[in-house]
Amino acid sequence: MHWWSEELDQLKQECIEATNLWHHFGHPRSGDINAYHTRIKLRYKNAVKIAAQNAETELNSSLAEYMCSKYSNSFWKAWRKRFCLNKLKPAQTINGKVGDKILWMNSPPFIKISVYQIHAA
Repeated sequence: MHWWSEELDQLKQECIEATNLWHHFGHPRSGDINAYHTRIKLRYKNAVKIAAQNAETELNSSLAEYMCSKYSNSFWKAWRKRFCLNKLKPAQTINGKVGDKILWMNSPPFIKISVYQIHAA
């Protein structure tokens, strides 16, 4: 994770130590040990959540800035390059059959009827 920081490592270590202490005292559900464990755990979880959100926001902002800086044709070319499947190929075989009419032959009957009615009209 490119957004992980030394601060998160430190908070993780504190959380591990608090959890070990909490285990050592028999997993208390109330009292100072439980409050300490819960406080450290929540601080760690929130820090991870915020760091991940910040990284996503930064990525989205930089991506939008990059895309907007391009001309219209270049923008869509870059968009398709990043997000579209450029190597999508039609199926050559369906249910072990090969040929141009395999999709038609393997379609449910109501599709064939609907297509026939549309073409006949």
